[in-house]
Amino acid sequence: MEEQKKENQETEGTKKSFRDIVDNMPGRSVVLWCLAGFYLLYTGFTLCSNVIKGDGGIGFLLAGIVFLVIGGGLMFFGIRGRFGGHRKKEETAKAEAAEPEVTEEISEEPAEPRKMSISERAALASRIDEEPEE
Repeated sequence: MEEQKKENQETEGTKKSFRDIVDNMPGRSVVLWCLAGFYLLYTGFTLCSNVIKGDGGIGFLLAGIVFLVIGGGLMFFGIRGRFGGHRKKEETAKAEAAEPEVTEEISEEPAEPRKMSISERAALASRIDEEPEE
């Protein structure tokens, strides 16, 4: 129970914002977002134009507006992910190059003791018996 709480707290600390996720998207994902956005924009435009011509009701107009908004968002974030992410990566690379490297000494013992399983404890106990006494 306590381990699950610790894992949840660790994942909460490492959560990325939506902008970070979009900026670091691979190229194929960006293309798919743009294609999906274009399709939704086309579908939304068609629905709205049909309602204006008198071929549909208010529900089709609302659906068309929702499609236009979602499609525009997908296109915007897809294009931003394609071009905006590279700038951010270049800026971080320049910032890392400008900062001097700081080496930290790593202690052999972790800050918090890790709970050992029964098999790990048995293996440790068998190693203790085998060690020569000084």
